[in-house]
Amino acid sequence: MTFNKQKWSKEYYFKNRNRILAYNKKWAKENQDKMKVIRRRWRISDSGITKNRELANKWAKKNKEYVHHNASIQNARRRNAKGNHSLREWQDLKKKYNYRCVGCGKKKKLTKDHIKPIIKGGTNYISNIQPLCFHCNTSKKEF
Repeated sequence: MTFNKQKWSKEYYFKNRNRILAYNKKWAKENQDKMKVIRRRWRISDSGITKNRELANKWAKKNKEYVHHNASIQNARRRNAKGNHSLREWQDLKKKYNYRCVGCGKKKKLTKDHIKPIIKGGTNYISNIQPLCFHCNTSKKEF
């Protein structure tokens, strides 16, 4: 039988959780100066993470369409939809319809509409997607 240190550590922690937490709380109370140093180090190291998060948020604001496309792809995967399409294909489809809604023909911000819904067995291929404005997409009309 091989020894699995990680498994043993998890099992030990869960069996002795209350005792470990009580010890840690007592140690922190007795060593407040050390805790100040530990907290300061943690804040300094966390500031780098915060800066990265800020940069990521800036990038996401500049690339909203890319972020939204990836979110819709992940949503389709969660629903076990077959197929996939690229952001370029979606942009080409919008261009094909002259950036107008298929339903009302107005030039509005377009959303992806699955002609045959994923929940009813539709795919996530570009051939099953049409550009609709938010109003037409939510009104559930057949186009």
